[in-house]
Amino acid sequence: MKNNSDNIMAYITLGNLFREQGYPGQAAKIHKSLVIRENLPKSMLDTINNYLIKDYIADKQFDKAIYTANKLEKKAKKDVKNNYTLLSLYEKKGDWENAFNCRQRIDKLEKKNSKNLLALYKVQTGLDLIEKEQEHNARLAFREAIKIDKKCIPAYLYLGDSYRRCNRQNDAVKSWKELTENIPEKAYLVFDRLKEILFELGIYGEIEGIYQQIIKRDKNNIPTLIALAEFYKKQGQDDKAINICDKVLTQEPQNIKANYLLINLLQNQGNNVQALQKALNYLKTEQKQNQYYTCSECNYTSDTPLWLCPKCYHWDTFIE
Repeated sequence: MKNNSDNIMAYITLGNLFREQGYPGQAAKIHKSLVIRENLPKSMLDTINNYLIKDYIADKQFDKAIYTANKLEKKAKKDVKNNYTLLSLYEKKGDWENAFNCRQRIDKLEKKNSKNLLALYKVQTGLDLIEKEQEHNARLAFREAIKIDKKCIPAYLYLGDSYRRCNRQNDAVKSWKELTENIPEKAYLVFDRLKEILFELGIYGEIEGIYQQIIKRDKNNIPTLIALAEFYKKQGQDDKAINICDKVLTQEPQNIKANYLLINLLQNQGNNVQALQKALNYLKTEQKQNQYYTCSECNYTSDTPLWLCPKCYHWDTFIE
């Protein structure tokens, strides 16, 4: 191979074929043997190194892939493509600190601010620290995420969870209430946590005030309106609950929760005929509305909200 300078492209192609056929280790050997050749044009050397990175990735040798990508980045610090390659590798390896730094470099080169992604890297750092039972440092990471992006939903969720594990219930409540204040449209994600912990603290009734504050800021917040109606039903205030359900159904006639709750409330009041009519009207136009979250990039689905797709590794792509 060393003496056959006319067939470099043939060897590059051969290596690629090995990788595509499921033999990335053999592909890496071929491509690595090419990069040691002397007097190769820079463009060709860069091409070979990029294929070598693909070989290492396919072989799950992320450290070697990162080492090779770093060599390319050092030769061309302002090459955005090289930085994106590095970023992808850091993400696959779960090296969130270097991913954070790399994203900052990319933002500087592209003159933009990806604060939502930078915050999510801090969240991932915090989750790794939790696995190492470093709750305090994890909370610092979550706080950094919120400082970067006040709308970083998982940072509030996991921050409160950490406080709760450490028996700091009031701090947990404070963190989750911050989510409802800063991101009212996603407040429903924390309702179950709040209801459970307020019940444990013996102040379950405070959930009503939390709901009302959200609705004050966003009067058409459907999940919060339904949650408030459910609260009134538990408190025996059926008329208030019915009024809220009627309001929700004027905006979303096919809302499953509102329809079910209203039918149940009417039955409780002895209005069986009206309840039956509501049920029949609903069933006539019923649509499947199971709540799930789908990645807009690869269509991966989950029954819980995710911020990093486990299939395609894209960030913040899940929609309801």
